[in-house]
Amino acid sequence: MRGGSIMSDEMPVTPVRLILGSDSDWQAANVIIGVLNAIGIPVRVSIASCHWHSGDGLENFIRGLKEDFIAYIGGMQFAAPGIAETVNKVGWQSHKIILAVPTDKIAKHACEDMPEGTVIFMAGFNSIKLEHGLINSALGIAKLYAWKYPDFRKDLSLYFYNMRNRKLLVEEVELDGSGLIPDPKLNK
Repeated sequence: MRGGSIMSDEMPVTPVRLILGSDSDWQAANVIIGVLNAIGIPVRVSIASCHWHSGDGLENFIRGLKEDFIAYIGGMQFAAPGIAETVNKVGWQSHKIILAVPTDKIAKHACEDMPEGTVIFMAGFNSIKLEHGLINSALGIAKLYAWKYPDFRKDLSLYFYNMRNRKLLVEEVELDGSGLIPDPKLNK
């Protein structure tokens, strides 16, 4: 049952936990959520800053997460993925997958430069078009999720099939009276 709590093999489905560093990350997060929703993967969203002035609740919050897939996006990504991986290892929850979704080069480098033994997955950073990187990150999350929950593989394959068919093959483009390619937007 999609989006519910039980799959065909009676294994409970846990959602992906997406954590934003602040509410200003909502647009980037919505790109990821849109892709996961299209595949049918359940998502829970939190906002949790890891700055020193945010209080002492971050470690307890991380320890209390029930989800096995935790993705960080936004300003939190500089330190939070490493913090979460460390808290989970110390709390004997090293089975959790920690994902970082960098939205700029500084965050990408911070996620790449984790110390040995701090396993952070990162997919899809695109310095030319952020939306493409966010979509690729969402698809990376979906692939890992479908690996654990095989019932989602069909929907993931369908998403890729539909994605591929959005760009049609044009075997020969008809040129305008000047011998140039006409503006495609005018033909729609």
